[in-house]
Formats: sequence, structure tokens, C-alpha cells
Amino acid sequence: MIKAQVTLLGDTVGLFNNPAQLTVLRIEVSSHRGVITRILEEAKEEYAKVFRTADGIAVHFTRKYGEDVEWRLFGSLPYRGMDTVSLSNNLGAEIMADIQKFIADEAVYTRIGRPYKRVYCLHGPPGTGKTSLVMAVASELRRPLAIFNVDSLRDDTFIELITTRPPNSILLFEDVDVLFKVSDQKDQKGNGGMTLSTLLNTLDGVLHPSGALVFLTTNHIERLDSALRRPGRLDYVAEIGYSTPTQRIAMWHTIFPLEKAPPILNREDIRDMTPAWLSGLDTVSLPNNLGAEIMADIQKFIADEAVYTRIGRPYKRVYCLHGPPGTGKTSLVMAVASELRRPLAIFNVDSLRDDTFIELITKRPPNSILLFEDVDVLFKVSNQKGNGGMTLSTLLNTLDGVLHPSGALVFLTTNHIERLDSALRRPGRLDYVAEIGYSTPTQRIAMWHTIFPLEKAPSILSRKDIRDMTPAWLSSTLFDLRDEPPEVAALELTQAIGEKK
Repeated sequence: MIKAQVTLLGDTVGLFNNPAQLTVLRIEVSSHRGVITRILEEAKEEYAKVFRTADGIAVHFTRKYGEDVEWRLFGSLPYRGMDTVSLSNNLGAEIMADIQKFIADEAVYTRIGRPYKRVYCLHGPPGTGKTSLVMAVASELRRPLAIFNVDSLRDDTFIELITTRPPNSILLFEDVDVLFKVSDQKDQKGNGGMTLSTLLNTLDGVLHPSGALVFLTTNHIERLDSALRRPGRLDYVAEIGYSTPTQRIAMWHTIFPLEKAPPILNREDIRDMTPAWLSGLDTVSLPNNLGAEIMADIQKFIADEAVYTRIGRPYKRVYCLHGPPGTGKTSLVMAVASELRRPLAIFNVDSLRDDTFIELITKRPPNSILLFEDVDVLFKVSNQKGNGGMTLSTLLNTLDGVLHPSGALVFLTTNHIERLDSALRRPGRLDYVAEIGYSTPTQRIAMWHTIFPLEKAPSILSRKDIRDMTPAWLSSTLFDLRDEPPEVAALELTQAIGEKK
């Protein structure tokens, strides 16, 4: 027999994450004590389903509460082998050998009085595999990753996070060039409240995290302060450039192991092809049967989870729908959610900070489709914060980096795709790009028959010289005419289109 009693001690006061009220659950078991053991085992199983830290890389991020900042568990990512990262010149093996030597040489560092840490700087164009390499290193070493949102930190909170970092973790600073602009002033502050001087001290000064492996990534190493770039602060600098013919052929065989690679992949004159572009499953589509195309693509994505895991590709699918206002972008997302019977989670990113955004990603409604509307207005230019306090770097990391929401379907909508930062537009971040333009004659006639199913559509709807009629305008106009006789509706619609032109 089991008796349960809940007792509340004290009044509920203070912050939500540190309440003064204590809830006590007392369980008395007179027999069958195995029940408690079974409950605990089931609880552990449910926890493992959510975080899966035993089966992958544990990922931690920094979360701000008022004036305090602490480490929070984001979740876990599947382990990925170094062979799933396409690198030139055997770079992955070289870095792993360097790390093993560093681990073995602790006594040497102590004897000569050298700070016992190793800082790696990976630089190169977007999409060349910098973050993928860090994830592979963490997988090979079976170490957790700790990611800093430095823009939201102060000197004192940053130092505290260094001292309380997750045990044995690899520290990762992504897009470090956006944090501190080119300057030789050590007291210059980054986008947040932390000074460059404090960052320098954590890399090789008094505050260095002893025994730590630190990775910095940047698309523009030339923008880093000269004090940050000097040897001794950066122990190992590696450029990860565009793909080579050898890389391209290896990537082909990852997907098609038994098929000969096409000759174009072996051409030396192709110099600006990134591994992300080549490995991307991106599609550019037009409105013709677009809904069915996207649903087929989603079903293939759902069925291919094991393939993503095998090749080390982030298991997410990001769709970008672009076109003029009123062309049906949001309506398409709602239709997709309806077909899949999934909830919609809509982000107002302009009101978020980096840490709160990451926490929302971890707490997103189960099985939900994530929707970012009008994403072009959030980040105007590169290296800039959005209209709120969130940086572009964090958004990029949630799309295909370490912080990506595993298994998620993500939709972005924009009226002006040309305004999106190039780092956001690149293949690998946007998996499927579809332009939804003004209505076509076929669309207009179909919309007419939605309201007047038995009546012939007016000829004006078939004219190809009408190019700026949106589905939203036509749908609204036809709805207003729904109670009119068809011949009157056709006449008034023709007049309305003439006035619109």
C-alpha cells in the first residue's frame, strides 16, 4: 500500500528560479518497495528521452537571470565522427593529435610555468565546416560543449562562468569577430558589457581556465584585435577554406558510396564551393504545386533521420518562403501544420536576448513547427543585433550550428530575401528556398471556383499581363462578392481589377 501526502512550507516569495516556499512530497510504502525503484527508473528513462546526454554531446549555454548568469543544459546532439567532417589536408587528425599531446604534456606546462590551456582559432568563409569540426572533436573526446553568449555578459559574470564551467567541457566562442571590433584598446567593450581585456586574460592570463580546450570561430580573422591574434593567446590557428576536388569527391561517396563522382567535382577552377553548399539538400521551388512539393520534402526528411545521423548532418529542416506581401507565405505554413497535425510556435525574436531565445528553443512545445515571420526586419546588416537584444550569430547557431533544435521543422518568411545577411542565406542554413510570387492565371481561376464552383471564371483572370495581383487581394475581393449573382460578381471583379491597375 502507498500513501502520498503533499505539504507546503512557507509563503511563495522571491524569484521563480529560487522560491522561498518548499514543497514536500512524503511517500510511505508499507509493502512492495520495488514500486519506488520502478518509479525512479521510469523517471530516469523519461529524462534520458529528453536530454539523451548518455548518447551524445551534452551542450550547455549561458542563461541570464537579472544580474546573475549561470550555465544551463541545452540538451544533447548525436556523436559525429571526424570522418563525417569534410576537411582538407587532414586537418581533423592534426588537431586531434595536437590535443592528445596537450593532454599528455600537463607536467611540462607546469614545469616551465606556461598556462595550461589550449586555444584553437578556426577561420574561413561561412559554411566551410568550422562548427562541425568542433562538434567532431567533442565527439571524439566524449566531452561536453559549453557555448558562451558573450554579448550578454559583464566582466564579473564572465569570470564566474569560467570558474563554474561544466566539468571537462570544451569552451566554444562562435563568431568571435562580432564581439570586439578592430581596435587596440584593451578596455573596449564588446556588443555586451564585457571588455576585451577580460577575454584576453581568460585566454592566457591570470584568469585562464586551467586544463581547458578553447575554440574560437570567425569568418573574418582580419577583424580580430591584434592583441587577440598574437601567438601565445591563440595556440593553434587553422584556416578552413572552400572545398577541394578531393573533399568534393569524398562527400559524393558519403551519399552515393558505389557511384562514380561526376567529373565537375574534380575541376580545379571551381574555387568558391563550400562543403555546406555541396552537402546541402537545398531546393529552389516555384509556386507550381508548391504545397505538395513541401509536404513530400517534409515526409522524406522525417523518414531520413538515420541518414542525417550517419553522415553527421544537423537533423533539422529550414524552409524560407519569400515573396511580396499577401502571396500566401503564412497561409502555406498554417496548411503544413494542419496536414501534419502539429502545433505552431511563433517567435517574436525582436523582444528576446540570446540566452532567453536559446532557452525557448529548449522548451519549445513538443513536435511543434517553429515560425519566424518577416525575418528580414530582425537583422538589418551583418554582425548586428536584431531590433531586440538577440544577435544574428545566435539565430545562425539555432539553424544549423551546435544549438540547432534536433528534429525541428523551421519556417522563415520574408518579403525581401535580398535583405537577409549572406550568412543566413547560404545553403546548409536554408535547406529549402521557395519564392511565392504574384498570382498566376491558373491560381486565379482556381480561387474563383472556390467561391463560385459551377460558374465560368471571367476572362480577365486568365490574362497574363496582370502581374501584381496577390492571392490575398483576390481572395478578399471574391469573399466580399460571395453573395452576388455570378454575373454581377464577374462584372464587379473586372471593374475592381481595372481600378487596381
